[in-house]
Formats: sequence, C-alpha cells, structure tokens
Amino acid sequence: YIQKNIEATRQAYGIDDSKVADYSGKNDSEGGEALRKAANTTASYRLIDPSVISPTFQQLQQERKYYQFPSTLDVDRYKDADGKDQDTVVGVRELDLNGIPKRNWINDHFTYTHGYGLVTAKGTTTDPNADPAGSPDFTESGLPTKGSSGGGVGTYTQQVYYGEKTNQYSIVGGPQKELDYEKNGEKTTSYKGKSGVSLSNPINRAAYAVAFGEPQILYSGAIGDGSRILYNRTPKERVEKV
Repeated sequence: YIQKNIEATRQAYGIDDSKVADYSGKNDSEGGEALRKAANTTASYRLIDPSVISPTFQQLQQERKYYQFPSTLDVDRYKDADGKDQDTVVGVRELDLNGIPKRNWINDHFTYTHGYGLVTAKGTTTDPNADPAGSPDFTESGLPTKGSSGGGVGTYTQQVYYGEKTNQYSIVGGPQKELDYEKNGEKTTSYKGKSGVSLSNPINRAAYAVAFGEPQILYSGAIGDGSRILYNRTPKERVEKV
C-alpha cells in the first residue's frame, strides 16, 4: 500500500514518468575541501529543543523552590573543551517569590532580591550517563553554577537582578543583607551595582512610598545609606521605558 501511495502521488503531481538516477557531488573550486571540513565540524542536529526543555531544567537544576527558569530557553554558542563552537541551550535561574518559605514585605523586597546563576547544556547531544537517559548534557550547572570538563561560560557574576520573570521591586545595597542561596547555611550578599535609584534622602523615599503605595519605604529601618530601589526589571519593561 505504501508503493501504491507513492505511485498515486507521483501521478497526481505529473512526475510519474521521471527517471531516478544516483550521482555524486563534485567541487573543483579552490577551497572546496576546506569547506567540506568546516561543514563537518559545524553542522549538527539540535536534540535539545529550547521551547520544550524548560521543565527538565526546572526539575534537574532549580535547586531551590524560590528559583525558576523561563518557559522558553535561549540558544547561544560557547567554546567546548577543544575550543570549538558548541551549540548551547541557555537558561537563567531567576527568582520566584511564590516559592519563598515565608511571604512578608522584608522577604519579598529586601531578602529575596535576585536569582542566581546560568545553566547551560549542549544543544546537539544528551548525557549518555544520566538517569533518566536522554537528560541534557549540562556544561554549566549546580548551585553555585560551575562549568563541566566539556565546556562552560567562564567566570561571571552570578547574581541575576534583571530577567524575564523579575516583576517585583527590590530594595538593595543597604543595611539589610540579601540572600544569594542556601547551601550548608545561608550565603548572603549586598548589592554593589549602580543601577536603580538611591533612597538615601527622604524626598526619594517619600516619592517611592507614594509610587508603590507602601508607607514603610518612608520609615523602615531596613533602608539606609547605600539603599537603592530596583524596578522595571524585565527587558521588555526597560526597553519600553527607554
């Protein structure tokens, strides 16, 4: 029945009298062999689909309930251990306030202020030794994230203060310590960047207390010298404001 379908399709398209013959490709131009070698090293089929792999990243690399990955991951290229470009699926471990142990104003806006780390996996292979089989072959993973022997992205600042899912405002850099992550105790930090708006003077504090409908911004002892407020934190919001 397959053969009958093939014949019927060829007849419908008017190509049933075509002759089929094999032939070999030739390239006599200069550099043809170099092009073939380049094609062999760069052409590959992507086995990891960035549009469907996010739940797997979430299950294997979330690490804490207050972290999350975007629903669709990104694709980039990084050097592998041999210095060759490697097709790579990339996910940022962003903050998810819905997963923090206790919701209150201090936790939501002072303690849990940022995500942590970049998780990457080879786009063209899976991990043959993983359980379950077919899991991503991670090149950057763990908490804090570290590169594998097969590649990685190198050294970088792992705190993620801006991202696709970072919708809340945070007050950073002041007296209140921020949580980086929990592993053998709490690892904390204090924001050292120049982004955001300073809350060191009472006029700014009063303005943002009104803007966010939160009077505690005006008088809270968690705000002091060095405090800055971060908001409009998704790329879309920031581009729209510009």
